[in-house]
Amino acid sequence: LSSPPSDPTSELPMPLPTEAPDPKVLADLKVLSEKIDLCTELLAKTPPSAVDADEVLLGVIGFLGACSPRMLDLIDAGTQGVLTEATFERCLEVNDRLLRILSECDDPDRTVGPAAVAGDPDKLDLGDLVLSEPDDTKAPEKNLLEAKKSAEDFDAEFDEFLLERKVD
Repeated sequence: LSSPPSDPTSELPMPLPTEAPDPKVLADLKVLSEKIDLCTELLAKTPPSAVDADEVLLGVIGFLGACSPRMLDLIDAGTQGVLTEATFERCLEVNDRLLRILSECDDPDRTVGPAAVAGDPDKLDLGDLVLSEPDDTKAPEKNLLEAKKSAEDFDAEFDEFLLERKVD
């Protein structure tokens, strides 16, 4: 008895990304990063009311805006494992800077500087990350006591859960 012939391609492992980063992607990311730096410098020197009259700045902003869809494609490729981890990480870093500078370009009350674009932790506004509004009517000590009690309740419930499932 002979077994049916198997498909030789079905036994081949999926190709892994190469260990050497994609030089074309990294070169493009370098150019984009340089344009972001240039835009940051130009915006810092240009008052908000004069942006529309600055042809060079408008050209750089247009270039950065045109790069945004390509960055989304690169990030998508990175999430699918097409890029190496280091290249994917660089894509995420440059995309973050790109989105920040484009956001600054859209803001008429902008204050652009290297720290604002680079993501200086001391200058970041994390207010959007608050999941609930604080209750200003409670004293801070009372909030801490409630948090401690909540943690104790959780610990007690978890201990009870473990005891219920304990196998002797």
